[in-house]
Amino acid sequence: RRLRAEIREEEDITKRIEELMKKVETLVKEMGSDRVKFSQIVEEWKREKIVEKFIPLLHLEMDKKVETLQEEFFKEIWIKLKQFPS
Repeated sequence: RRLRAEIREEEDITKRIEELMKKVETLVKEMGSDRVKFSQIVEEWKREKIVEKFIPLLHLEMDKKVETLQEEFFKEIWIKLKQFPS
């Protein structure tokens, strides 16, 4: 049971990472910009919703698919794609 739960969690995070990447790419295309605000990808500004997007964002940055910038603590986080989508 524990192994199944771990596999489901792993599949879930993989899916959330892919979904977040698609969301960022879509927003970048729509805005004609090379970056988007973290607040634009979080539907509801509640702790669980923020964490739900933030963890996959950390994975994307670790994988060097995006770059993040935050000029001051507790201010907006900017997400920049490493390659502009075509």
